[in-house]
Amino acid sequence: MERPPETTRPSPAPGLRARIAGRRPLGVILLVLLGLITGGQSILAGLGFVGARFGSLGSLLSDPEQFKAVTVTFGVISIAAALATWQLWRVGWYATLLLAGAGLLLQIVLYVFGTANLLSLALYVASTFYLNQREVKALFLGVPTQATTVSLSRDEDDGA
Repeated sequence: MERPPETTRPSPAPGLRARIAGRRPLGVILLVLLGLITGGQSILAGLGFVGARFGSLGSLLSDPEQFKAVTVTFGVISIAAALATWQLWRVGWYATLLLAGAGLLLQIVLYVFGTANLLSLALYVASTFYLNQREVKALFLGVPTQATTVSLSRDEDDGA
């Protein structure tokens, strides 16, 4: 009785290896810390313990109730996104990317009016670029990191 030929399993992508081993890339750790700090500061500002950050959405609101609602909501969403990112969940990637995109848009608008926080602007740009790297997408979304090419020979092409 012959043995079937052995099949070799392809090795997982570099990002998936880190996920399997339980280690998180430094960029993910930094994004989580940034989300926790930003979210915590927003909640504290909304509750009146600290002032609004320069160049934040909360600093634009003059109504105290609106300010409280917006900053606390943003803080809770930021912390939830950071925790989901720490768990390497797909929703964490989407939420963090949406928050970074919204923050980037806000900072660009504030830049036009001359009140942007350039450090926040740089962090949002870096976060957006980092989250869109192929390896990071593979880590969260499970997409392959290597592009595959398909070539059709004349025999496989249906009309040629």
